Amino acid sequence: RSVTIVDQLQIVTSTNSILVPEGSTSTFQVKLSGQPTADVTVNVARNSGDTDIDVQPNPTNLVFTTANWITNQTVTLFAAQDADTTDSVTTIRCSASGLANKDITATEGDNDPETGTLAVKIKPKEAKQAGARWRVDGGAWRKGGATEYPVFAGRHVISFKSVSGWVKPSSINVNVPVGSPVTRTGIYSDTKR
Repeated sequence: RSVTIVDQLQIVTSTNSILVPEGSTSTFQVKLSGQPTADVTVNVARNSGDTDIDVQPNPTNLVFTTANWITNQTVTLFAAQDADTTDSVTTIRCSASGLANKDITATEGDNDPETGTLAVKIKPKEAKQAGARWRVDGGAWRKGGATEYPVFAGRHVISFKSVSGWVKPSSINVNVPVGSPVTRTGIYSDTKR
């Protein structure tokens, strides 16, 4: 006795996962595993996950015929700009009547810088009252106790303003981690003491 194996028609994609840069597009290819007996329409749409990633246009319908079933057709994904710093994930589904679904995992390549917060206290209060100030990386002068947000995560230099009658503190090198507040203190010395 002989057994005949019949291959079931499948949706074939050029990848199982794809990175889509935030604010930009990426593409992947779709075709069929074999020649259909009639036209097959493959619908490509976001199935679940982050709504920032989607198919353009949405939905995308790819028609495969008995003549073009082996020719790749291009699907374009777009990742919208957002304010978070998360590499969000979406499932893109390729589906057709009578065929098994083919899912693609799309990950948004976030381009938002990671930030933290930085606060600097100035002591004594008499130095603050005399005009003592601080700044980060040569930026605007700030009063003691002011919070600088957002500060890009990483290394920064806190410097202090010269004030008549006071010796300013030395500059402070600080590493600001993502999402964690950092507080430093600058202590001015009275020149009369």
